[in-house]
Amino acid sequence: MKKLFAAAILAASTLAATAPAEASHKGWYVIMGSFNFTAMADARALASDIRNDCGLDPRVEDAINVSGLNPNVAFVYMGPYHSKARAQSIRRTARSCVSDAYIKYGIPN
Repeated sequence: MKKLFAAAILAASTLAATAPAEASHKGWYVIMGSFNFTAMADARALASDIRNDCGLDPRVEDAINVSGLNPNVAFVYMGPYHSKARAQSIRRTARSCVSDAYIKYGIPN
């Protein structure tokens, strides 16, 4: 019930919120998982679990080309967002499924 409630709140707030910036822009990323870049299947499985359990729609990328993020890691993430507050809001919802989700500021290389 808690996850369903969190997903409903996020869905309502997402409609009124600014969409994430394009991946080629600097901004705040919500990191929900990281894997060895050869473990893309594991990263995709986590992203699927997050979609099903939290109602979020994370992306999976191997080696996000963003300064401040390890280029040899596959990330499960959302963003980037222009506002730190927006990223923190997404992180709070994500933590109902991924307890160690965090935000990180990134600038494209």
